[in-house]
Amino acid sequence: MGRRSGHATARGLIADPLARLFLCFSIVFGASLLFTLPPMQMPDEMTHFFKADAIAEGSLVAHRFDAGNAGSDLPEPVSNFGWHYEFWDSSPPRSYGFHALTDGVTFPLTGKMVPTGYPNTAISPPFFYLPEAACLVLARWGGLDALAGYYLARLANLLTASILAALAIALTPRGRLFMAMLLGLPMALALSVSCSQDAIQTACAALAAAALARAEASNDRRAMVASGLLLGVVVAAKPAYVPLAFLPLFLRGGMSVRLSATGLALAIVAICGLIFSRPAKVGFLISHHVDAHAQAMLVLHHPLRFAHALLLTLRVAGGLYARQFLGVLGRLNIGLPPGSYRVLAIFLCLGAALSLRPGRRVRNWRSVCLREGGLLACLVATGVLVFVALYLIWTPVGAAGIDGIQGRYFLPVAIMGALLLPHAPREDGRRRGPDSAVLAVFLLFSGVVTQWAIIRHFWQV
Repeated sequence: MGRRSGHATARGLIADPLARLFLCFSIVFGASLLFTLPPMQMPDEMTHFFKADAIAEGSLVAHRFDAGNAGSDLPEPVSNFGWHYEFWDSSPPRSYGFHALTDGVTFPLTGKMVPTGYPNTAISPPFFYLPEAACLVLARWGGLDALAGYYLARLANLLTASILAALAIALTPRGRLFMAMLLGLPMALALSVSCSQDAIQTACAALAAAALARAEASNDRRAMVASGLLLGVVVAAKPAYVPLAFLPLFLRGGMSVRLSATGLALAIVAICGLIFSRPAKVGFLISHHVDAHAQAMLVLHHPLRFAHALLLTLRVAGGLYARQFLGVLGRLNIGLPPGSYRVLAIFLCLGAALSLRPGRRVRNWRSVCLREGGLLACLVATGVLVFVALYLIWTPVGAAGIDGIQGRYFLPVAIMGALLLPHAPREDGRRRGPDSAVLAVFLLFSGVVTQWAIIRHFWQV
C-alpha cells in the first residue's frame, strides 16, 4: 500500500496536466520576475530576509532587545544590505536597471555580528525559511556577497513554493482548477519570488487541503495525520489561523483519526508558540498607543465595539483588501492594469463554477449540510480572527477602524475553501482538456499583468 501510494503521488505530479502546467508556468515566469522585481520590494521582505539569515547563522529562536524590538545578532554587512535596499524604491520611483542595482556598493555575507531587529517575523517558526537559509549557507561557503545570496534565497523560495503548490494541485480531488487559479494569482506569484515565508505557507495550506480531501475520499488515516501536521505548521506561522486546525473534525471518516489530526495541529501550534514565539514576542507601535491588553479590556467592557470597527473597516477598505488579495504588488503601492481585477475575479468565478460539476451522488443531505456548515464556520472564524488579531496588536486603543490588514492574509483561507467544492474522481478525465485550457489562459493573463505592473513601475517604461 505504501509503495503504491508513493508511486501514485510521484506519477500524479508528473502526469497530471493541471499540476504540470502550473509548475512549468510558475518556474518559467518566476525566473523572469526574479530579475524584474528589485530587492526588498515586497511587503516585509527585509525582515523575512533577516529571519532567514538568522536561521542560516544558527539562530533558530529570536530574542527580545527591548519592549518593542526583537531579532538576532547578524553580520553587520547583511544588516546594512537589508536597510540599503529597504529604501531603494524612492518616491517617485527611480528608473530601474541592472547597471544601477548595486550602485557600486557590495555587501559581504560575513562580518562583525550586531543586533538586528526583525520584530514582525521574529516570532515565526523556522520551517518556511529553511530553503532560503540553506541557500544563504551555501552562498557563505562559496564566498558570494549578500546580493547573490539574496537572489539564491529568492530562487529557493520560488522552487519550493512551486513544487509544493503543484503537488497539492495533483493530489486534491476537490476544486483543483479553483485551487490552481488561487495559487496563480499575481499576489501569490509575486510572493513566491520574494523572501517572504507567505509563499511556502500558502503552498503548504494548499497541500493540507489536498491531504484533507484525499483522506476523506479514501478514508486514508495517514493522509489525515499528514494534514494535521501541515495544518500545524501553517497555523504556527500565523496563529490567527487557528480555526483551520478544526477543519478535520467536520470531514467524513473515523472520529478518532480526525481528533488526532486536530490534536496534532494544535499541539504543533502550542509547542511552536512556547519555543519560538514567546521569547521574541514584543509590542508593536507602542508609541502610537497600541496596547493589546488595553484594547482587549476595552472590547470586554464594550462588546459591540469590535463589531462596529469590523463593519466600518470592511465598508471603507473592503474593496482595497479584495484588490490586494488578487494582486497589489510591491510595497502595496503597485496596482495592476485597469480592468485586470475584474478579469481575475471573473476567472476565479469560472474556476469555481467548473469545479462545481457533479461528483459522487449525495445520499445524506443532513450530513452534507453539517459538513459544509462546519467547514464554512471554520473559514469565516479564521477571517474574523485575522481582524481580531490586527485590532489587538496593530490598532491604537479605541480606534474606530482596524489597521494593518492586508489582502494576502486571506489567500490560505480561500484555498481551504476548495474543501467546499464537490469531489471529482480522478478517473473522470472528461474535463481535463477544458480545465487545462482555462488554466493556461488564466496563468498567461496573470503573468502578463504582473510583469506589466512591475516593469512599468520600476523600469519607467
